[in-house]
Amino acid sequence: MRTVIVCDQINPHIIRFARMFRDAGHTVGVLPLSPHAPLSLPEGTEILWQPSAPRTSPQEVETALDAMQGPITTFAPDVLFAGPLDTAGYAATRLQTGPVVAVCMAFDILLNARQDTRRMDAVRHTLTHASSVLVDSRFLIDQVRQLGVTQSTPILCVPYGISLNRFAPSSEKTDRAVALRAELGLNVDTDILVLSNRRHDPLYHPMVTLSGFATALRHHPHLFLHMGGTGSMTDELIARAATLGIADRVHFAGWLDQEALSISLAAADIYVSSSSVDGSSISLLQAMVSNLPVIATDIPGNREWVTRSQCGHLVPVGNAQALADTLISMASLSRDARHSLGHAGKTLVRQDGDWLHNSARILQLTTETAHLFHGRTA
Repeated sequence: MRTVIVCDQINPHIIRFARMFRDAGHTVGVLPLSPHAPLSLPEGTEILWQPSAPRTSPQEVETALDAMQGPITTFAPDVLFAGPLDTAGYAATRLQTGPVVAVCMAFDILLNARQDTRRMDAVRHTLTHASSVLVDSRFLIDQVRQLGVTQSTPILCVPYGISLNRFAPSSEKTDRAVALRAELGLNVDTDILVLSNRRHDPLYHPMVTLSGFATALRHHPHLFLHMGGTGSMTDELIARAATLGIADRVHFAGWLDQEALSISLAAADIYVSSSSVDGSSISLLQAMVSNLPVIATDIPGNREWVTRSQCGHLVPVGNAQALADTLISMASLSRDARHSLGHAGKTLVRQDGDWLHNSARILQLTTETAHLFHGRTA
């Protein structure tokens, strides 16, 4: 089967999908709407188009349709796998070169479409012309139905999940986690390491995380924040930590690759996310399967994991004081009590968040979408 992934940009999620299709025997092409990032795609993957500038809006997508049409037609895909809905999905359904699996990314309909009528129109076009739809959280099913998916269009709800073996405990990982805590200057017996690993962009409210931590630190001086990620707000966050007088209790770790993230999770005691929009958050699942109790925002995607498993607490979006109060409470628990919370989350992720199992269902949807379309048009 010949499969084209249409995406905003090449990132670790797209690389994972490309590897999934390649390992299943597909011939894979990728059509990014932004200049190719210096990331390694799986061997044999073909980049079909190199845009000179990012196409980040429906209007910009429309101006590039003619340029995309030639490479797509030459590749002759059996199916297009495309998301977010307001850009890549819109491009795929406008190109009309075959069946489209529209991949909802949550932020495309919960944020982008609600802030811009033109993006809303693009989302509706994508959903009404898609051959099937993929969502990663149950609450998104009703959302895409309301935006135009017909009752006859298949919708698969499956968390993309994580590779469980990457976060499995080992003696080597334990040793490296102990070494990381020592490098950060933590007291073995008293200090509590809080991990946050989201991009430093407004969507993820990293300033709320930092401000909530600063308030909690005044009540619980043994807290230490290990803040992964980079983004448009990194410099502002570093300056704010200095202004708050907490720079010695915050470590800005930068972007964490899979190995560094695995060690950081093993070293941490509590995980925090202040994001305003998420489906089934990959970073949340990584923390849960690593046996960490979590503090996350009270949004539908997080409720499906945190409320179901009772592995932590949810706080209102943008409320630094609520985050601080919850962090103080969780830090006051015994190590065994925090471990018990974390174990409940780990059990749920191992049950429902396994990439190996869930990717097989995504492959099945993609294959069935192609076969159904071509069977109808034969």
